[in-house]
Amino acid sequence: MLKRIKLIFSVLLMTSVGIFVFQNTTTVDLQLLAWRVSLPRSAMVFTVLMIGVILGWLWRGQNR
Repeated sequence: MLKRIKLIFSVLLMTSVGIFVFQNTTTVDLQLLAWRVSLPRSAMVFTVLMIGVILGWLWRGQNR
């Protein structure tokens, strides 16, 4: 029963991610000092999320 719930949750999550990616294909310009990059909005959100996860992981390891 638990495997079925995990499967359903995984399918729903992947469907949501797919919808998010297809709806956020607009290119966004990101500028930091002299550095400038253009990328899809979904890629920017994913990059910011990964930076946050990595910083949280490093900060958590430091406080143990």
